[in-house]
Amino acid sequence: MAVTKIIPIRATIQNSVEYICNAGKTDNRLLVHSEHCFPHTAGLEFQHYLSQTQAGGNTIGRHLIQSFAPGEVSPEQAHEIGKKLAAEVLKGEYAFVMATHVDRGHVHNHFVWCAANVMTHKKYRSNKNTYHEIRNISDKLCKENELSVIVPQAKTYGKSYDNYYPDQTSGSWRKKLQATIDSLIYEANDFEDLLKLMEAQGYKIKRGKHISFCASGQERFTRTKSIGEDYTEEAIRRRILEKPERRTAEQPIPKTPPVIPPLVPVKKPETIKPKIDIAGNPIYAERRGLEQWARLQNLKNTVAAFNLMMSYGGMEAFNKVYADCRTDVDTITNGIQANNDRIKGLGYLRTDIQTYHRTKPVYTQYRDMKKAKNNITFFGKDKAEEFRNSNESDIIAHENARNDLKGYKMLPKVETINAEITKIKSANVTNNKSLAIKKAELKQFGIVHDYLHYLRREHEPPPPQREPKQQKRSNDISL
Repeated sequence: MAVTKIIPIRATIQNSVEYICNAGKTDNRLLVHSEHCFPHTAGLEFQHYLSQTQAGGNTIGRHLIQSFAPGEVSPEQAHEIGKKLAAEVLKGEYAFVMATHVDRGHVHNHFVWCAANVMTHKKYRSNKNTYHEIRNISDKLCKENELSVIVPQAKTYGKSYDNYYPDQTSGSWRKKLQATIDSLIYEANDFEDLLKLMEAQGYKIKRGKHISFCASGQERFTRTKSIGEDYTEEAIRRRILEKPERRTAEQPIPKTPPVIPPLVPVKKPETIKPKIDIAGNPIYAERRGLEQWARLQNLKNTVAAFNLMMSYGGMEAFNKVYADCRTDVDTITNGIQANNDRIKGLGYLRTDIQTYHRTKPVYTQYRDMKKAKNNITFFGKDKAEEFRNSNESDIIAHENARNDLKGYKMLPKVETINAEITKIKSANVTNNKSLAIKKAELKQFGIVHDYLHYLRREHEPPPPQREPKQQKRSNDISL
């Protein structure tokens, strides 16, 4: 069961970020996640995004809390649910920091996001509709992870005077009908099966434009559409189809399969741009404000590069990922080239087979003429030689194709070759997409590597300077 609550932020947003990222609350910051920003510099980056918005208002961010029932969910599972909630609510368009707190009796997630959209530079609008959307997404994720949810009370219509007073005593017929349908939906396989179960409970059924039920001892039939919009015939049919499967005592609760961590983070931080060459461009020397901005950008990108390196586990782990990425690029490139060579070879084979079949009748006729006894005419002319001269191109093409196809006991069909070429081309489409992604990663890793090399060079102590060697005095005295 997850309860959500959203709070507007109108003061310093960095205080909220520092609170939710507290090491004592987040298992030494292992349960912290961010997008389009870094937790250490979120306040500065949020301020940068807010400066680009044109809308007014004093709301600079939102603080969302998602709380789970005690003992129902583990911190890791709650953290993954929080990531999915942020992805569906913010859609990758807002900078945010998320943290899972484990210091209380119940696990809960905190989300702090900037009110400025990083894509459109418009402000986030919070109202009843957006809050209900957040709550519905949270409930959906809880159902997917087999967690309990708060079921809202079904919408009912007003009661007449006759139906009001039974409510105050032993419950009305309508309430009993609602409870009976709710309990039998989990037992029914379809709508007709539900009607049979209702009859077994003592209800009379009247079909028509709207289905109606009458319990034992009840004077009049009750239309299901009058007890709530979740009890119409269409709604009941839908609820039967969408019901969760019940587990019996013999069926254990399915265990969540272990999550294998990927080689690289799935959610990457904001793209790190190459280092700005301040010394090599004279415009920065002329404009001090521009120079200060460039130094700030280089500093932010250096911090981002350092944080990315630490997310991999240090310099050695990052260098290994960098080297593996280069290997992946080479492997995919070689695979694409091999597929292209294979396509070219199959194309040659297809051409030879088509040429072989096309010229075979002409070559067969020429061969039969050579073997015939009456090949030489009375005038001394060779019929086969004359036939070859008139059909030389087809005969030579057939002989060349036959030489190329010597190793085949049975020639493959052209349709089979076309299917194989189509299959390889489809594989190359996927490989080219993977290659583009890997090349982008390799380019980003190269930029990060340059920043780390620059950072290490700046902090390394200068090499000790050697004292100049003293020249040896010569014993010769020149006059």
